[in-house]
Amino acid sequence: MADDAPIRFIHAADLHLQSPFVGLRSQLPNAIAREMVEAPFGAWDDIVDLAIRESVEAVLMAGDAYDDAERSLRAQHRFVAGLERLDEAGIATHVICGNHDPLDGWDAGLEFPGGCKRYGPDLESAPLVPGRPDRATVYGVSFLHEHCRRNLAREFPRIERGQLAIGLLHCAVGDDPDEDGYAPCSLTDLQGNGIAYWALGHVHRSRVLLDGNPVAIYAGCPQGLRWSQTGPKGVYLVEIDRAGEVRFDFVATDRVRMEVLSHDIATAETPAQLLAEVQAAAKATAAETGGRSLLYRVALEGRGPLHRHLQSAGAAAELADELNSRPGDGPFSWCDRVEVATAAPRDRARRRAGGDLIADLLAVCDQLAATESGLPRMEAALDELYGNAEYRPYLAGPGCWAEDPAGLIESAENRALDLLEE
Repeated sequence: MADDAPIRFIHAADLHLQSPFVGLRSQLPNAIAREMVEAPFGAWDDIVDLAIRESVEAVLMAGDAYDDAERSLRAQHRFVAGLERLDEAGIATHVICGNHDPLDGWDAGLEFPGGCKRYGPDLESAPLVPGRPDRATVYGVSFLHEHCRRNLAREFPRIERGQLAIGLLHCAVGDDPDEDGYAPCSLTDLQGNGIAYWALGHVHRSRVLLDGNPVAIYAGCPQGLRWSQTGPKGVYLVEIDRAGEVRFDFVATDRVRMEVLSHDIATAETPAQLLAEVQAAAKATAAETGGRSLLYRVALEGRGPLHRHLQSAGAAAELADELNSRPGDGPFSWCDRVEVATAAPRDRARRRAGGDLIADLLAVCDQLAATESGLPRMEAALDELYGNAEYRPYLAGPGCWAEDPAGLIESAENRALDLLEE
């Protein structure tokens, strides 16, 4: 490869091999259960295939290849087998350990291939491509124990101008309440030291934290394993030219797509109609997965005539059973659960004529929507609200209400009625 050619690598993280799917409520058929157990391993196989197909120079694994410190022999064997395939294809690998697979965890003693660099508990560096220090340098550090509270980002060196450096780090950036504070650091810690690209692990949602000078990305997990991990999961294909310009593309690698399908019951007048509507929604979602299997939950919401039926014992479970009654060939589509958060329909005309507080509320909403002065009055009040520095952080983006003022009135009316009727 020419010295001035862009470097290309795959950034992956959080495989969690051998991890079970968490939170399943249904009894899965054996074939589906086997496919789900195999899904994280299949995602790793697909990452290896992607690297070979794209002829990248390296694969970077940003921690948590295994699900826990007592990783199984099967998990270790499958991970090393993938590293060996990459090594045979001439693709280097760089691996750090995170809080789920720290260095002091159980090791089956499998030999890693020569093209794999495993980083220790103190910061180390290695050429991205063995024997080619002119291409780029990777800096990385592993967790020795599960509970690492050091700010590892601050241990990375300042890179001299003209050198191309990549940071490989398992950490919690910022104060995200959904993430444990392992190796906590700030965005500021990732800036200003000359690292061109931060390949981050630990957070299971794919997130671009910094989009230039430097680029910092959480790859997320390659396979969703719980209901907080819905949507496409995968890795990043990264290219950096000799001027340090970074380009990156997300590539989905999940074998089983997890989704929560929200469905409003307003238009369904019979259970059969509701079943048909949800079946159509599930079919449309499955068509968007790119041929993957689909594991989904249905979240029924809104107001409609079927509310009372859905409150009866067994109604939600029966709907889920019907959705799963016709398994087809090929990728599966399986409803794990139907959740019901619906309400009875409102007779607005009757409540409007009621002569009580609710009637007064509805009259005000009608007046705002119907009169020429109503919307300007509302806009003036909202301008004052959004102009208040104390309240602004708790509000939606400025001016978003102006796009659909009538919809805002309707939404406010429904919310107020919900509170008054509790």
